[in-house]
Amino acid sequence: MAFVVGTPTRSSYGSYNKIVGSIGMSPVASPHMFNQYLHSMEESALAGFKSSSPHVRKPTPDRDSILDPAFVKRKSKMDQLHHATEAAQSLRLTLCAGSNVVIINAGYKGKRFIYEKARNMGVNIYIIDNAGSWSEALVDEGVIVKFIGVNMNDPDIEDQIVKIINDMNDKDIAVDGVMTFWETAVPLAARIALKLHLPGNPPSAIDAAKNKHKTREMMSKARLPTPRNSLLTSESDLLEAAKHVGFPAVLKPIEGLLSIGVVRVDTETHLNKVFKDVTQQMDGMYMTKDGAMASLAPGESLPPGTHPLKCKLMLEEYLD
Repeated sequence: MAFVVGTPTRSSYGSYNKIVGSIGMSPVASPHMFNQYLHSMEESALAGFKSSSPHVRKPTPDRDSILDPAFVKRKSKMDQLHHATEAAQSLRLTLCAGSNVVIINAGYKGKRFIYEKARNMGVNIYIIDNAGSWSEALVDEGVIVKFIGVNMNDPDIEDQIVKIINDMNDKDIAVDGVMTFWETAVPLAARIALKLHLPGNPPSAIDAAKNKHKTREMMSKARLPTPRNSLLTSESDLLEAAKHVGFPAVLKPIEGLLSIGVVRVDTETHLNKVFKDVTQQMDGMYMTKDGAMASLAPGESLPPGTHPLKCKLMLEEYLD
């Protein structure tokens, strides 16, 4: 989830429509409307960073002038946000300083450098994560402003977090962005940003990107090169899937990470065996709240704050 929402260049009208169409977003009707769309995205991105937070770590005298409506209308300055220049980077850093950003799930301890970098940029970070997370200690260390402990596995966690952020806004802590650096929290962060009318990726696009089979379907509909594939709902689907995809092939979870459960198969016999092995492996695996992989013992329940890895599998053409 990007903190500052980037937009395509104006010369990429055709490519943009092809890409967004492949993931279920609406295309833009004409190059002229595309330019208008870009301008509105730039304005909303800048407007989203207006903040009245009392938690500003360093003076930001230039920020208010950049967010002035007169500045926003000067497209030559707005366009700088898309350039890889020192001036553009200076502008982006000025916009970040003093902003209030909520992080959904801190991830594992190796993510610490991200929050330290954000602090050094003058960003006020609020982390919402499972109670007892390692990131809770970042408050006393002066890295983040506040840690808010919840149970990320609660069925209504999305509504809980929306309420937390609305309460922050009511207390004059204007939240400028919601984001995450943690794979399993990306869909949740996208839905929260949408409910709060904050910049972010559409949840439908996130869902399509995270589901490998859905991604292939979208690519095929957009007439993009797509490997042959088949969704496996049960062992009874293996024979037809093998006929459609052929060998060699790759068996993989439609969701997941770290290539867990991804295996090359070369024959029908091999596919039958691997399907059983991977299904059994995925049934008991979960990700701990610190990002490690673990397996459930027989009869053991999923620990609070963890994420199960069980999902459907798919068979896909092997591309060498």
